[in-house]
Amino acid sequence: MTFLNYQTGFISSQYGNIGKTTNGGVNWFIDTSFTPEYRDVNVFWDINRVDTNIVYSVGSGGIIVRTTNSGEVWEKQVGNLQTYNDTYFTDVNTGYIVGEKGVLKKTTDAGLSWNSINLNTSFGLNKIFFANQNTGYICGDSGLVKKTTNAGVNWINQITPAADTNLTTIYFQNESTGYINAFPRSILKTINGGQNWVRVYYITGFDITDIKDIDFLNINFGICAADNGLIKTSDGGNNWTKIIIAGLVLNSVNYLDSSNIIAFGYGDKIIKSTDAGLSWFNINNQTGTSIFSSEFVDLNNGIICGDGGRIAKTSNGGINWTILLPDLATERLHSIFFSNVNTGYSTGQAGQIIKTTCILFFIN
Repeated sequence: MTFLNYQTGFISSQYGNIGKTTNGGVNWFIDTSFTPEYRDVNVFWDINRVDTNIVYSVGSGGIIVRTTNSGEVWEKQVGNLQTYNDTYFTDVNTGYIVGEKGVLKKTTDAGLSWNSINLNTSFGLNKIFFANQNTGYICGDSGLVKKTTNAGVNWINQITPAADTNLTTIYFQNESTGYINAFPRSILKTINGGQNWVRVYYITGFDITDIKDIDFLNINFGICAADNGLIKTSDGGNNWTKIIIAGLVLNSVNYLDSSNIIAFGYGDKIIKSTDAGLSWFNINNQTGTSIFSSEFVDLNNGIICGDGGRIAKTSNGGINWTILLPDLATERLHSIFFSNVNTGYSTGQAGQIIKTTCILFFIN
């Protein structure tokens, strides 16, 4: 908050709004002369005046905006980097990032440099998945599905029954068989590499909605994380069973083996099953923050990321967690991916890309 005089003042918010008062704070209105390109958490961190005309506000992604006429007009000076939603590596050197407004980037030098790929879309891209080195899929908002068969050089559109629906997660078991979630209540499946997509499940009722993540143990056994619980299949997606856990908002799930499944979500929630999903117990989340992505390299060793740039690892199947790299990242991290047991990447809001090459896991 900053005031130019006893009547006129400004406030800036984490969602990128600038508020103004002209009557000493009795009433406030949103200054529509500035609209953030990305309304992410923690867009603005501070606002301050130079004199009665010049005011600056600063925040995430290096954003700086200013007014030189007491708030009549605001101009962006620099910053406000894109938010990245997901990352996927096909080998130790080759990886991809997707994000808001059709952002797709590729690295061939283990993340030292990233080259943009133009998909000719402004829709948000939510997930990317590669079935092998060359064949990959992207899903996004407004029913967007794209496929490459030449390692991202060219991408072709695919048609699904959810043409106007946001597609939030994608998973392929092999080059031919894959699944997509159509927000908020459908699961789509292809068995011919995306030439045709069929709706194999529609969640009836309102106890479980908004599927966030899909993981399969093998061709038959799969599970989805969602709001208020999970849904599970044991026959390759032909039939699905609800696992209702009211009040939970789950963002990520890992099918560790035939018995062990672990899921993560908002409000620092971690739940685990050791009987293939029949029963679940809570795990104390030592990170103290919401979790948005998780990856396990085996039954015991896993890593998670979430709000506040928090990253943590486990070496005992998720029972205990050790926080890593405190304060390296400052904003929410949306995705985490390991190209091998030591090399990992995490991406998130405000253009964050962080990498580790440390020995994080000790595999027997």
